[in-house]
Order: sequence, then structure tokens, then C-alpha cells
Amino acid sequence: MTGPDMLTGTLEKLGGQLGRRFLIAVWLPNLLFWGGLTALAVTGWGWTEAARWWHERSTEARAAMALGAFTASLLIGSVWSARLPALVRLLAGYWPGLPGLARLRRRRAGRYRRRHGTVVTDPRVFAREAPYYPSAAEDVMPTRFGNVLRSAETHPYDRYGIDAVLVWPRLYPVLPQRFAAQLAVAASDVDLMVTLCGLGVLFAGGGGVLAAAVVSWYAALLCCGGGLLLAWIAYRGAVQTALAYAAMVKSAFDVHRGRLIDAMGLERPVSWKTELDQWRQLGHVWLQGTPEDGPGAGKLRYPERPCPPCPVCHPVRSGSPSPTP
Repeated sequence: MTGPDMLTGTLEKLGGQLGRRFLIAVWLPNLLFWGGLTALAVTGWGWTEAARWWHERSTEARAAMALGAFTASLLIGSVWSARLPALVRLLAGYWPGLPGLARLRRRRAGRYRRRHGTVVTDPRVFAREAPYYPSAAEDVMPTRFGNVLRSAETHPYDRYGIDAVLVWPRLYPVLPQRFAAQLAVAASDVDLMVTLCGLGVLFAGGGGVLAAAVVSWYAALLCCGGGLLLAWIAYRGAVQTALAYAAMVKSAFDVHRGRLIDAMGLERPVSWKTELDQWRQLGHVWLQGTPEDGPGAGKLRYPERPCPPCPVCHPVRSGSPSPTP
């Protein structure tokens, strides 16, 4: 599970926020997108002619068409919602391995790595730019949005040796309800910006072609320019909302990781070293099925309960009283 997958996974955990997410971040933007394309088509046909055609239909036919359009919008929204994680990954920089894209990815990642070198060496730049980058240069992504999400993904391992890929699905259910609700809202805001960015690009292409075919060339330029402008503004908004989401993910590990230890019935660590050992062994168990070795099992910190006196642990000696069963 990568940083983008952690983001989209958050939205699927909190059912109370799923309706808000679908309505605001998916359904309404798609409704506006298809409404814009419909307006272009009607403009080419003629609004007067379209209005006459609509009024000539019976009440039952108009109701059926309205219901069909509403049902189609829900279906399209559901398909978009299912594909939204792929769009998040695309904006984050997980691009297909095509020759041109691979070269572009290397160039942009190299550019951000050079910037990352300045961030980690200059304290003044670090204070301003650190939230935009992961700690290690090898984790730098080719987009600013991807670097913000990557910083949230790598933060637990850099600080506590926690593998966020393994721990996040287990930590999220034990987060305080109020914190989890705020986290889901932050993730939903990121999804809204990502949706607007994707729809802006689609409208620039699809709306531009449709406008050129049924309206005029300057309407096509307006659609292309407006769609790309919306995509650019939405991408910048995605970066800013991702900062808020990443900060909350980091806070979840910083403040509430002990709740997962409590939920598993283990003892909390009493030192920095024991915490690193405990999380390493837990990650090994979740990934491999067993601790690293025999002594590693003790680092899981199962609670030690005193054993009551019994003949096995406390054999009876001659002249001594028998232990209480």
C-alpha cells in the first residue's frame, strides 16, 4: 500500500463520511462535467429547438428521462469513485513505464531531488519546505503532490521503525472517532481536488472537440483553456489539501500508535530501543508470519503475568507445606 493507497483507503474505513465523499467529491463534479457537455451539444442544436422538443414530450416521458439521467449520473459517479485511486496514483507520479513517461519521470524526480538536497542542508529552507518532501532522497517522487503523500507514508518508519504499509490498516480502526472523522474529511477534500483536476483535463479535450464540432473554433479554445485552467488550480489545491491530510496521518502515528499496542493486549515499550524492537518484530510477524528469531518473540512484549504456585513451578520439598492449588 503506497501513500496514495493510504489516502483512498482512509475514505473506505469511515462509513459516515462515505456519503459526503461521494456527493461532494465525486457526484457533483461529474454532474457539472456532463452538464457542461450537454450544454455544448444543446448550443449546437439550438436552445429554442431543444426547448420545443422537450415540451412536446409527455409528462411520463420527461419523468422517465429525468430518472434515467439521474440513474446514469449515479452509475458514472460509482465508476469514477472506483477509478479515483488510479487517478491519485497518477497525480502522485506513479506513471506507466512507457519510454517517454519513464524519461520524464526521471527528469522530474531528479529536479525534486536537487531541491530536496537544499531542503535538508539549509535550516531556513527546511523550516519552510520540509512538509513537501520525504526525509530520504531515494523516496522523492516526480510530482509535488506525490512528495507530500510520500512524506506521510515514510514518516512512521523514519521516526519509529513502523512500516506504514502494514500498520495503517490496523491503526485506523482504533483511532479516536473524532480524529478519524477529521482525517476522513481531510482525505475527502484531497479527493475533491483530484476529481476536479481530472475532469478539467477531460473537459479540455472532450469539450474542446465537441465545441469545435457543433459550436465554433473560439468556443473550442474557451473550453480547452477553461478546462486546463481548472485542472491547474485544482492540482494546486490538491497539494495544499494533501498537506493537511499528511499532517493528520503523521499525527495519527505520533500520538495514537500506543492505542494499537493496547488493542492487541501487548505492553507498551518503556524506551526508544524497545519501541523500535517491538515495531520491527510486529512488522515481521504481520509480513512473514513469525518473529525474526527466538529472542525476537520476547520483543513483542507480551504481558508477563505471575504464575500461581503449583507443583510444576514450585515442587514440594520434604518438610515444606504443600502449595495452594
